[in-house]
Amino acid sequence: MTEQMSITAGGMVEGWWVELPLEGDGPPVWARIGVLLPPERTGEDRYALRLHRGDDVWWVKVSGRLPFPVCDVDPTQEHST
Repeated sequence: MTEQMSITAGGMVEGWWVELPLEGDGPPVWARIGVLLPPERTGEDRYALRLHRGDDVWWVKVSGRLPFPVCDVDPTQEHST
């Protein structure tokens, strides 16, 4: 998959890129999924994601019911086909 699509957290894969608002009220940014913990591991009804982009790292919790944009490559970079 080199095209963007929207899926729920339950369908995400570590190593994929996801677009989420990570800087307060700022616009959504693309970050790579480093760790994906399901609700059984978080003890809540949400998934926990460790995201990184460059030197920045975030831990976020997301609903398993809402779709988010994902891509298997960094969609902000040019890729040859």
